[in-house]
Amino acid sequence: MQRFIKGLIFLCLISGGSAWANPTLHPQIAQWIETKQPPVGVVLELLSREANFVEKRTPYIQHQVAALKQAFADLDVVIISHGRELAALSKQHTNKAYLQAFENLHQQGVTLHVCEVVAGWEKKTADDFPAYIDVAPSGTAQLNDYKKLGYSVIRVP
Repeated sequence: MQRFIKGLIFLCLISGGSAWANPTLHPQIAQWIETKQPPVGVVLELLSREANFVEKRTPYIQHQVAALKQAFADLDVVIISHGRELAALSKQHTNKAYLQAFENLHQQGVTLHVCEVVAGWEKKTADDFPAYIDVAPSGTAQLNDYKKLGYSVIRVP
C-alpha cells in the first residue's frame, strides 16, 4: 500500500499538476455516460468551510458539467452552495476568473442557488450576489426539493 501511495504521488509530481488542475470525472457521472443512462437531473452540491473551496474546485465543477452536457444535452444540472464557501460567489469577487466561470455555466443552462441562511452568517444578502445566482431561503430545503423530483446529488469533493 505504501508503494502504491508513493507511486501515485510520483505520478502527480511528474504530470506537473494537481488532481484539481486536471480533474477526472466523478465515478457516478462516468457510469451514467458509459451506460448512456442519464439521471432525471443532477445537483452538484458545494458544502465546505474552506475559504478558497470554490476557486480550487471550479475546474472540477466545469469538467463535470461539460461531460454531462456533452453526453446528455438536455439534462438539467443545478449547483447548490450551502456552506461558507458561498461567500466566494458574491459580487465582491466579480473580478475573479472563477466567478466568470460560474456565469458561463449559468449561460449554458446550469441553475445556481446559494443558501440565504448561510449567506446571512457571512453577512451577505441577496443583493450581494450576481443576478444569475438564486438566493434560496434554505440550501438544504432546496436540495431536498430536487431530491423529491428525482435528481441525483453529487457532492463536490
